[in-house]
Amino acid sequence: MDRKHSLRDEESQLAMKSDEIECADFNQPLQQSEATAVVNDALLPEPAEEQRVNPVRRALRRCCSCCCDPFLTARHPLPSDPTRCDRLLYSVRCPPHGVVAELLFKLGLISLCIGFFWGVHRPLATPGGLAFGLIVLFVLSSIAGRLAGLLRLPPLIGMLAAGFALGNIPLMRDIVFIEPKWSATIRSIALVIILTRAGLGLDPVALRRLKGVVIRLAFMPCVAEAVAAAVASHLLLGFRWEFAFILGFALAAVSPDITVPSMLRLQKKQLGTEQGIPTLVIASSSIDDVLAIGVHAVLLGVAFSQGGLAWKILQGPVEMIVGLAFGIVFGMLLWYIPVTGKGQANQQRFMLLFAAGLFAMFASRGVHLSGAGAPGCLVLAFVTGIGWRNKAASKEEDGVNNLFAIWWQLFQPFLFGLIGYEVNVGAIEQRTVGIGVGILAIGLFVRSLTVVLATLGGGFNFRERIFITLAWLPKATVQAAIGSLAMDMAREAGLATETEVGLQILTIAVLSIVITAPLGSAAIEISSGRLLRKPVRTSDDKASVA
Repeated sequence: MDRKHSLRDEESQLAMKSDEIECADFNQPLQQSEATAVVNDALLPEPAEEQRVNPVRRALRRCCSCCCDPFLTARHPLPSDPTRCDRLLYSVRCPPHGVVAELLFKLGLISLCIGFFWGVHRPLATPGGLAFGLIVLFVLSSIAGRLAGLLRLPPLIGMLAAGFALGNIPLMRDIVFIEPKWSATIRSIALVIILTRAGLGLDPVALRRLKGVVIRLAFMPCVAEAVAAAVASHLLLGFRWEFAFILGFALAAVSPDITVPSMLRLQKKQLGTEQGIPTLVIASSSIDDVLAIGVHAVLLGVAFSQGGLAWKILQGPVEMIVGLAFGIVFGMLLWYIPVTGKGQANQQRFMLLFAAGLFAMFASRGVHLSGAGAPGCLVLAFVTGIGWRNKAASKEEDGVNNLFAIWWQLFQPFLFGLIGYEVNVGAIEQRTVGIGVGILAIGLFVRSLTVVLATLGGGFNFRERIFITLAWLPKATVQAAIGSLAMDMAREAGLATETEVGLQILTIAVLSIVITAPLGSAAIEISSGRLLRKPVRTSDDKASVA
């Protein structure tokens, strides 16, 4: 009996398992059918209420499309051969791009800065406050620079005009007030950036390969113009000799911001490249600027020296030696700090080089050796660049140059805007303006003759020598950076007579920018196609191209 009962139990268990398997097999198609039903329900027509809502949505979409499509760049791309109207319409379409995007970025950044200063210390961000004045100056100088560029003028002319308007219109002068001390500090920081970029741009290998014509072109016109302007200012304005040469070397430098981009465009067009004219002008202008800035800094130290006659005689060489020693020692240290190949090496190199340049510029004034600051910055960047020009650090050097270029874009509106702001029409005599134009004309005439003489024997014809003379005329960046240093130092020392002389030097420096920057830029663009030659293509070259 027990055995029969156990057999029956096993049979019942087997039957239950078979039923479960059949139910599972049966439920699987049921689940599939349920999923199919859900999909079919989704495909069924929507209820009447949903059908009434959809036309409204479709109408809204069509309305938004009609309103927004004209302002979208994706719907209206720029034609291959656009007119001015096409460019204007494309510039204001969304998403923001080009000048509009840059303007919105700057306005947003400035608004956040105003809000920050307003929260920290409210008087700084209100009209008449320092932060408010600097922010307004930056915005207006940037906009004016853009407008000048649209008019085919150098942007720095617009920046100067914006600063000049803020400093001389009575209502604007009350709203925008910038303390002279802060103005001088910001312009000195901009000068450090200019000097560092100039030092990094000097290639020792290329300098060793330079011919005698480049050396002559770098030194002779600069010294000749400085001496001519110094003699003229001593005789016509009654400047003491030290201030006369301060003015002379402030006027003698060529503007890299105008000359270098123009020469790069000529290289792309292959104008004068066979004779090496663009390379010649770029290399010589860098040395020209270094010479003018270095001698100007030493002369400033001598002019404001507090010692006796013996110290005034020795101060110039001492400041030059101190600047050279600082640049060499710290430049060699930056060969090894930070370690090459580590993360964020570019940022660390930039911060160290920038901080060392600022230290050289401001610490030299603190120890009454102000003439050592500018040579120290130049030599520091030059020596540092030598160490970075190896295979392991070539990328780091390019990255540092790019970072300094970005910071120059930030400080350029401040530099030229503040220079224009410092020019006070009420404190300038008309006699100074007239005589200043005459001094500038005398210096440019002597420079032009010297350029023609310096290029003799260089393999250039008469037209090419005329073009090099025209390329040596523009003045802008260096004059804006060092033209006000004499006034700043005299004002800081409380010397009223020297402050007036410094204002005259600044006025003549600004006149040189306003006159020579647009004329020199236009002269280069207009004369390049008429005075320079393209490389002559031989039959072998044509065959290789074919």
